[in-house]
Amino acid sequence: MSMIQIREMTIEDCDAVADIDRACFTQVWSVAMFRDTLAFPAYYYVVSVILTDHPENTDEGRIVGFAGISIAADTADVINIGVLPEYRGQGIGNLLLQKLEELAKDNNCLNMMLEVRESNLPAIQMYHKHGFQDISVRKNYYSNPAEHGIVMQKLMNP
Repeated sequence: MSMIQIREMTIEDCDAVADIDRACFTQVWSVAMFRDTLAFPAYYYVVSVILTDHPENTDEGRIVGFAGISIAADTADVINIGVLPEYRGQGIGNLLLQKLEELAKDNNCLNMMLEVRESNLPAIQMYHKHGFQDISVRKNYYSNPAEHGIVMQKLMNP
């Protein structure tokens, strides 16, 4: 049986996180970009790691997802959430988003904001389940392919 641990991202995780980013998105970050974000105190990144009680399981310790936010004043902006395609549908994205929400609350944020591709229905459903609401559309916000971005907001309980 496998479990998922959510922990803070380290420099050593950046190669794996960049691989996940490439598997999930068309506009990708380099390993150096992920490393650079760790130097800024306003950025918080976490990873999801497989834990198992079967020593023969080769996925033990594998990073299968990541998520990040930036915090300015009383607002947390979700930068990205990515889960390897073969691990989607198992609640890992929910766990990552829950951790980002905890970090936002710990930093006294009053709201969380994000943009999501209008075609990314699984992500939109997850955000709605977590209390995010659509507040506007950014025309042609994404490229490769060109697509509108839905701006979503969640008001945090003080």
